[in-house]
Amino acid sequence: MKSIDNKKCQNSKPSIFGKPELLLSFHSNTESNAKFVVDKMWTNIRFFTTITSALLTITIALYGSDKIENIVNLSVHVKSVIFEIIPLLVVVISFIGIKNLRREYLRFLEWVVVIKKLEELLGLTEEIQTKIYPGDKYLLPKKFIEKQYESSDEFISESLNRKGTLFYYFKLLHIAYIVISLIIVFVIICPILGYCSGFIAKIFS
Repeated sequence: MKSIDNKKCQNSKPSIFGKPELLLSFHSNTESNAKFVVDKMWTNIRFFTTITSALLTITIALYGSDKIENIVNLSVHVKSVIFEIIPLLVVVISFIGIKNLRREYLRFLEWVVVIKKLEELLGLTEEIQTKIYPGDKYLLPKKFIEKQYESSDEFISESLNRKGTLFYYFKLLHIAYIVISLIIVFVIICPILGYCSGFIAKIFS
């Protein structure tokens, strides 16, 4: 019997459940991971927004200026082609930025799921009664308690599409950048198309 019990003990996997000190340590590490992802998100936001904003500003500021032609001796059509490439580059960078931030935000939400589960295991979601703020039923803010989801996938899916989040505003901003860039390309390419069609018409006339 002792040998059987020893085998059971050896085969049993260690568990942090039922050990508050280990759960608290895991909760602390998980929050640190979530904060690290948030810092990466802000770094990416600054990086992509700075680049796209600078490129758009340069395109708009220099396209109507003749100074660049005088400095590097460019023709109007060559200049148009150059400034057509820059807005297209903005479109590509904005798409990459949106995809990258979506991936980081998804990772952050996955950590949030773990944190929420740990908070329940630690008893932080149970109703309490205190003399300070007696109207509060829970230790945590009420908005983190009442909303219930059937699964973590449901929570993550809803959070990705929720308005007012960091990802939502970044996506909105860069969609605007994409639209502006495409308008600039259209404005630049129209005179080129007109020139080409006129040149072709002369050849076949």
